[in-house]
Amino acid sequence: FVLNTTTSTAIITKYKGKESKIETPSLVTYNNKNYTVTEIGLYAFAKNTKIIDVKISDKVEKIGAFSFKECSNMKTLTMADSVKIIGSFAFYDCEKLETVKLSNNLTNISNQAFKYSIFFTALG
Repeated sequence: FVLNTTTSTAIITKYKGKESKIETPSLVTYNNKNYTVTEIGLYAFAKNTKIIDVKISDKVEKIGAFSFKECSNMKTLTMADSVKIIGSFAFYDCEKLETVKLSNNLTNISNQAFKYSIFFTALG
């Protein structure tokens, strides 16, 4: 995580876990201070082949570029309505992605956010 002490916000920068079901945290605590997770950073989950199901928490506003690139076994993605921006190539080559629940408050889906992840059913 990258923590911003001024705004009390956090960015997920790298996930090294092995779980197949991921739910991004809404808050992280460091030195007894809470930070709201508002962004998934560049390449944060990229190339993680263990991930199958992803739920983006209700505080995340931005999914950064390449953040889930080549998560080749991801099948399901559920976004909270807090998500406003999906960065370029965020879900690039997630070839097994079948079901996507998009945020109702998206204002920007960037260039080729779902390139090579075209076989999915959008919900919501």
